Amino acid sequence: MDATKGAVEVSVIVPARNEEANLARCLQSLTGQSDVSYEVIVVDDHSTDRTAEIARNFPVRVMEADPLPPGWAGKCNAC
Repeated sequence: MDATKGAVEVSVIVPARNEEANLARCLQSLTGQSDVSYEVIVVDDHSTDRTAEIARNFPVRVMEADPLPPGWAGKCNAC
């Protein structure tokens, strides 16, 4: 806790793969927090939909996950 500001510093990491149907609602909730000093990082795990595009419409950091290892799929790689 930052005694000078009274705010807690929080980092939220959102692993995402093909989450265009859910991501906006999630990010609206996260970025709508007040009285908290935070950062939100969306790790896009090689989505084939509009996941990264949607994330870029919010005040968040968007990163691409490392290349997928053979046989890996889903959010595991982003985690």
